[in-house]
Amino acid sequence: MTTPDYRQLYAPLQGTGFRGVSKASVAKPKGGGGGGGQTPPVVPVVDTFAQAQAQAALNRAAADTAAALADAARSTTNRQIFRQIMGAYFNLSTESSWIDSLFDSAKKYYDQDITGDAAVELLLREENAPKQFKDRFSAYLDTNKKRVDAGMAPVFGSLADYVATERAYSNRLSSYPAFRSLNTQENIKKFIENEVSVDEVSARIDNAYFAVQSADAALKEQIRKQFPSLTDDDLARSLVTGETDSLQQKIKFGAAAIATEAAAAGIQAASDLQDLAKQGVTREQARQGFQKMATEQAGIRQAARTFGRQVQQQELEQEAFGIRPSETAKALRSQARAQFSGQSGITTGSLGRKKQV
Repeated sequence: MTTPDYRQLYAPLQGTGFRGVSKASVAKPKGGGGGGGQTPPVVPVVDTFAQAQAQAALNRAAADTAAALADAARSTTNRQIFRQIMGAYFNLSTESSWIDSLFDSAKKYYDQDITGDAAVELLLREENAPKQFKDRFSAYLDTNKKRVDAGMAPVFGSLADYVATERAYSNRLSSYPAFRSLNTQENIKKFIENEVSVDEVSARIDNAYFAVQSADAALKEQIRKQFPSLTDDDLARSLVTGETDSLQQKIKFGAAAIATEAAAAGIQAASDLQDLAKQGVTREQARQGFQKMATEQAGIRQAARTFGRQVQQQELEQEAFGIRPSETAKALRSQARAQFSGQSGITTGSLGRKKQV
C-alpha cells in the first residue's frame, strides 16, 4: 500500500494556523498490527455527478407539480368562466350537470386560447353537442342557415350578435310591467324564427297597451270580437305574439271603434268596417255619421216607400262618412221637400215627417 503524501493533502490549510497531525496524536489500531505503520485519516469522497442528477430530478418533479397545479387552476378558472357564460344563456338553478360535460368538450378550445362566445360557437357545430345546448340556439342556427341557403347574407354575424338581439327583444317585452309575462325565451325564439323585428314587436306592445289599458269598455268589447279573448292577458298575448302584424291590428282597432259608435247609435252597420278604417274613418267621424243616420233613417225609409224608390244602407253609410254622396238619398230628400213645401202651417222635420207649427 502506498503511503499518501500528507503534505499535499494539508497544503490548502497552510497559513490557517493548522500545524498538522503529530505522530503521537495518531491513534494506533487496537491489537497492534504488522509493520508498525500509521493509519491515515479517512477523507470522504463525494460523487458530485450523482448528486447533480438527483437534484435535477427533484427540480423536474417540482416543475411538473407546479405546472400540473397551474393547469388545474387554469382549468378550474376556465370552467368557472365557461359556467358564467352558460349562466347568461341558461337557468343554472335547475339541473345543469350537462354544462360541466360540455366544458370537457370546450376545454380543447380553451387550451388554444379560443374562449368565450367563440368557443361556444364552435361547440354548436359539433355533432354530439347536448340537445339542450343546440335547442337553446336553434333559432340562431336555423335562421342563418335559411338565409345562406337562399343566397343571402346571414342575419347574425356572430353568436354575440344573436344574444344582443335577444336582449333587445327582452328589454322591449319588459317595458310594460303588465306584459312582462310575455318576456319568455319561447316567445323571443318565435319572433326571431318568423323574422318579426324588434320594432314590430314594439309596435304590437303599444297596440296591446292601448287595447288593455286605454280603451273604454265599449271599445274593448268590440276589440275582443276582432281578437277573441277571455281576459286582458289573453288579449295582450294575442296582440303581441299572434300572427296579425301591428298595422293590421290598427286597422282592426279602427273597425272596432266604428262598430262601437254604430252600436251606440242603434245602427247595424252594413259596410265592411275594416274598409272604412282603411279609408280613414275615425271614431269621431263614425259617431257623427251614425247619429245623423239614426236621425234621418225613419224619414228616408218613409220617403222611399212614398216615392217607390230603394236606397241601400251601405250607400247611406258612405254618404254619412263623407266618402261618397248618395244620389238616391239626395233625390228622396228633394222629392220630400217638394211634396210638403207651400203647405200652410206645415214644415218638414225629418224626411217625410210633418210637424204642426
